[in-house]
Amino acid sequence: MILVTGVSGSTGGAVAEALSRAGQPFRAMVRSEAKPGQVEADFGNPAQLRAALEGIGTVFLVCSPIPELVALESNVIDACLAAGVKHVVLNSALGAGDYDKSFPSWHRRVEDKLVASGLGYTILRPNGFLQNLVAYNAPSIRAQGAFYAAMGDAKTSLLDVRDVAAAAVTVLLNPAGHAGKVYELNGPEALSQAEIAARISLAADRLVRYVDIPEEAQRNSMLGLGMPVWQVDALIDLQRYYTSGKAAAVTDVLETLLGRAPVTIDAFLAESRDRFLPVNSKTGFTSAESREFVRNHFEEFVNRKNLDIADVNFAPEFVDHGSDVPPGLPPGPAGAKAYVGGAYQKFPDIHVEILDLVADDDRVVVRNRWTGTESSSGKRYEFSGIVIWRIAHRRLMERWACLTPAHEVGGAG
Repeated sequence: MILVTGVSGSTGGAVAEALSRAGQPFRAMVRSEAKPGQVEADFGNPAQLRAALEGIGTVFLVCSPIPELVALESNVIDACLAAGVKHVVLNSALGAGDYDKSFPSWHRRVEDKLVASGLGYTILRPNGFLQNLVAYNAPSIRAQGAFYAAMGDAKTSLLDVRDVAAAAVTVLLNPAGHAGKVYELNGPEALSQAEIAARISLAADRLVRYVDIPEEAQRNSMLGLGMPVWQVDALIDLQRYYTSGKAAAVTDVLETLLGRAPVTIDAFLAESRDRFLPVNSKTGFTSAESREFVRNHFEEFVNRKNLDIADVNFAPEFVDHGSDVPPGLPPGPAGAKAYVGGAYQKFPDIHVEILDLVADDDRVVVRNRWTGTESSSGKRYEFSGIVIWRIAHRRLMERWACLTPAHEVGGAG
């Protein structure tokens, strides 16, 4: 059995998704708030680790880049030894082989412990992720059409985190075939920040600029955002590794592990283009964010029965114009809670499925289908229709609905 740690994070989550798509059974581990089918274990809790590792033969080990990384991952290695685990696939970082500062140096200390432990091991050292372009650069691109760093003309060969996950799965499914290997994973093309800006411009069909700034200005900006000093120092040190040119290699290691060509930056940007579009001044969101906001609202408010989300998502002056809404409800979150809370009581298992979702200016149009079992009769009903939401300042302001009459689709059985 395989154990995947860090499933709530980007890399561990991608590995779990890749294993699921491959139909491979595994155990998913999170530090807290485990969902059904997951095991909860803190890297600092030996008892929880023992339970999580019971019956496990292979472990994918990943940890957030925090100062405690060395101690926490060392705890897991010790627990693996005690539990009889045969092989550990360690997610390290590019630079762990030749850079004695920042995150790479932390990862190297864990690598050394793993190699000396006697466990079977494979080490993955990925370069920077394409997804970081969205996480770190997209906010200023949306707002200002630019992103900022002290990278000069240094190039990096970014790669897709999903390709890292796919490479990890290749190893996890055949650990003996990769025992004792250290794989440095780079993307298929090395680009400077200015070249990345040009690629984003093409994908988003808008001018995006890279603005090179002094390192001290970047440091002050990060500190001004409230980032802790240790994190700022580590990021600046890591950036110096990049500006040295050591993150610009392009090799065939990733492609060999994947058995296919890695995801290119152009393919990634085509998929993510909405993330780089301007923010709508009315909604406070991009089009993609408006769609995701409404999708998540339905999921939380209806499917997960989370009435409290109304206080977050609805404006105090929210008005519901839907013909399905009974008269006399108050405006704002209170009215929405009363209406949907009543639906919970009548149909305890009510569920909404989003069939289509389109954002247009400050409105999001949703085509959906609703199903639920009536508590009084046990009969199962279904209805569908169109719902239109108006968003202002990142909150729901108005709703219109055109829904079909509910019709019976069978019993609860």
